[in-house]
Formats: sequence, C-alpha cells, structure tokens
Amino acid sequence: MTGFSRRARRLAGTLQNGRSRELTALRRELGTHWLIRRALHHFEQKDYSQLVDLLDASTRQSLGEINRDESTRLLWNVVRRQPRLGAFSGCAAC
Repeated sequence: MTGFSRRARRLAGTLQNGRSRELTALRRELGTHWLIRRALHHFEQKDYSQLVDLLDASTRQSLGEINRDESTRLLWNVVRRQPRLGAFSGCAAC
C-alpha cells in the first residue's frame, strides 16, 4: 500500500465520520468566509470607501499582514481593534 492510498483512506474515514479537528477548523473557516461575503455582498464603491475611511492605521496594517485564507483570525483581529465596525456590517443589507 502506498503512502497516497493510506492518506486517501484516512481522509475518506475523516470525511465519513466528520469529527476531526481539521474538518471542524475547516467548517469554522468556511463559515467565517460566508459571513464576511454575506456582509459585503451588497456593498457599492461608496460603502467600501466608507469602510476603509473608518479603519485606523493599526487595523489597515493588520489587513495587509493577515492572509485572506485566515478569515477567522482576520475578522477577530479587526473586531478587537475596532469594535464599532461590527455595527457597520448591518448596513450591507440596506
């Protein structure tokens, strides 16, 4: 049995059981991506401009440092630095 076959079987078992730490982390990350996408879906250019204007230098810097694949870390970092932005996301549905 090759290494690939073992990994494929382990992955299949993980997906069938749905209880691995990796799968839980992936679900959490995908959920965060969905929340961010949902909040930004109806944004127009003026909304993006307003959002960027609300960011302080520290938050802007963190946006440049955190990979977009780490959406949970990014979201919590922004909320921690600027809690008032949580209310801004409600405007996206306007």
